Amino acid sequence: MLTLRPYQSLAITASNESKWQRQLIVLSTGMGKTITGLALAKDMGGRCLWLAHREELISQPAKALEMLWPEATSGIVKAELNQYMRQVVFASIQSAQQDRRITQLVAQNFGLVVVDEAHHALSPGYRSLLDSLGCFRAGGPRLVGLTATPERSDQGALDEVFEGIVFQVGLTTAIAGGYLVAPQVVERSIKIDLDAITVSRGDYSQRVLDVELLKAGIVEEIVSTYEEHCAAKRKSLIFVISVAQAEAVAEALQQRDHRVAAVSGETPAEERRKILRDLKSGALDCVVNCMVLTEGFDEPSVDCIILARPTQSKPLMIQMVGRGLRLFPGKTDCLVVDMVGASKRHTMVQAAVLFGLKPDPNAKPAKQSLDPIADPEEFWRQRLMAQIKGVKGAPRSKLRWLPSAEGQAGWLLPAGEFGTIRMLPVGEEWTVDAVGCRSGPSTQQLSDRPVSMATAMAIAEDLVRRVGAVTLATATASAWHADGATEKQIALLKRAGIDATALTKKTAGDLITQVMAKAHSEPATPKQLAYLRRSGMVRENLSKIEATRLIAKTRNA
Repeated sequence: MLTLRPYQSLAITASNESKWQRQLIVLSTGMGKTITGLALAKDMGGRCLWLAHREELISQPAKALEMLWPEATSGIVKAELNQYMRQVVFASIQSAQQDRRITQLVAQNFGLVVVDEAHHALSPGYRSLLDSLGCFRAGGPRLVGLTATPERSDQGALDEVFEGIVFQVGLTTAIAGGYLVAPQVVERSIKIDLDAITVSRGDYSQRVLDVELLKAGIVEEIVSTYEEHCAAKRKSLIFVISVAQAEAVAEALQQRDHRVAAVSGETPAEERRKILRDLKSGALDCVVNCMVLTEGFDEPSVDCIILARPTQSKPLMIQMVGRGLRLFPGKTDCLVVDMVGASKRHTMVQAAVLFGLKPDPNAKPAKQSLDPIADPEEFWRQRLMAQIKGVKGAPRSKLRWLPSAEGQAGWLLPAGEFGTIRMLPVGEEWTVDAVGCRSGPSTQQLSDRPVSMATAMAIAEDLVRRVGAVTLATATASAWHADGATEKQIALLKRAGIDATALTKKTAGDLITQVMAKAHSEPATPKQLAYLRRSGMVRENLSKIEATRLIAKTRNA
């Protein structure tokens, strides 16, 4: 049931039409680089080697492949796993660059090699492996790099590996298209002279910046900022410069009774996973981190980012800000608090500039090492927006998800004649189904296995557009939403024990959606099952509402 987004289809077209063998696809964080790369592999139909440098960047696409391309066999090359003979192979670069495994992988004659987080591809290990695979040889496999950040703060040039950017969509285009939430950017000045900080590998020296920020009272400034803008209102990530600062900020906030934890590269893996699970579940409101949540971390419910580590690195800024821009039911924006120091050299990257909110006329343009089109961002932006305008219905961020009825987890989306779409949690993932369809089965599975939240939302919202039910699901209230509840709505809710006489049509409609979805989740009563057994119509796993309909059919007959 997954339909590619317009820009994902355009990216595949651009890759197939390009004359370059070694290509780069640039998509902002949260726009589905993984699905794009996998869809390209499916479109090509041959064998694919997927390379990444982190565990999550291997396990996540391997799961996504089962849903997007179930016919393909998949394997993992990592540590003790060495399933290199499958159609799609997901390999960690650390394992794949071992001599024995290089020989095995080269013999597979892959037609497509994908490098996730491709800004890492300049490392000697990557370049040696890609050379062995034939990516730099005419007639060798197509090499496609996926990244949100084609620039590197250390001034390394990606054109040493890739020939050009074949497709690029950045933050502002993604937000305009409704595929990321809009940011609210707030700047908070801190008393530090950034011009006095030494620079190492294209960014402020971490050691020197750590000392100077502590002198400037950064811990107290973060605590004050969090309590002013985020506490008890938003789920937050705080980015700091050092492990010591992360621990100090978390401790200071904990002493003020805030539900906060710190993570860093020194945090044991199981403890880190528990902290991030607690953030997801709401047991924690905030996580303070030092350089561990910039890649491979996806928690779309985060709607506040505090940037407490000034940087000259545009890629790092994009990675940090991008953690808060993903779509989530009920989420309308992301607050980005940028704690900035004084600088006359205009080398610091500020969050506002990423969104075109406050461009600095004196700032030097960021280095762009790959520029096959005069302005690739603008070129693809125009084509994408033209496609979006032709799509029936509203962009994703305009759809209004409802929480499930009290006592139940999950989210609901009204879909007109198709009933109500439910997105229900299963561990770390989500199932998607539709209940109450007025024609066909009362309950229909929309995904045959649990998927990520982003994928579940895409499946649901694409269906709402296809069945023409966008008006019912739009977040912007129409004029009729303010009218009083109809007699039919009042009667339906009365049967559920709810007095709707003073409710608006919109509120009554939301309650009916929740009540009907809950009824589909409740099992049939013993009395209903006994009646249906006597009628010879009993089935396994009947819901209360399905049993009610079957009983009505037998009585009408």
